[in-house]
Amino acid sequence: MKMKSLFLLLMFSNCFQSDYLVYNDINNNYSLKYEKIWIKKVIDNNPFFFIKNDKSKFRTNVNILVQNLSNNPLNLKEYHEITLNQIENSIGSTNILSKKNTRVGEIEAKELIYKIPKSIQNPHNLKIKQIYFIKENKAVLITYTSISNNFDIYLQSADTFHKKIKVNW
Repeated sequence: MKMKSLFLLLMFSNCFQSDYLVYNDINNNYSLKYEKIWIKKVIDNNPFFFIKNDKSKFRTNVNILVQNLSNNPLNLKEYHEITLNQIENSIGSTNILSKKNTRVGEIEAKELIYKIPKSIQNPHNLKIKQIYFIKENKAVLITYTSISNNFDIYLQSADTFHKKIKVNW
């Protein structure tokens, strides 16, 4: 009987183990959960998440950037227009695949999907999904970047980053 109880206890405890890891950014005061298929590397105080065991020449990644706007306050519409102009000036408007309104939790956000064609400076055809929002004069950008052919493979997992972020300001 004790052995059966122990087996049931172990079985139920395994059911409640999370498939997520937690990243806490104490400098920017946010946290997020991400799936275990990603590995974290912090570069210049910004977290990058790469697919584990990715052997491709370009590593699929998600990065999070928090931009302080207190010296130049912008609302989401203004920030979105500036972002669109920068992308259009850099790669052309025909490479923007979609733009739409979305939400990150209760916060109004924007979503852009665009491609960066192969060029002398860029040896890969890339596809990028950016979700960004503004809260209390800080812009938060969550960017998923992949080779175009691999974009859909990890898209669902990459989407958990904006679904599981919690800002604490």
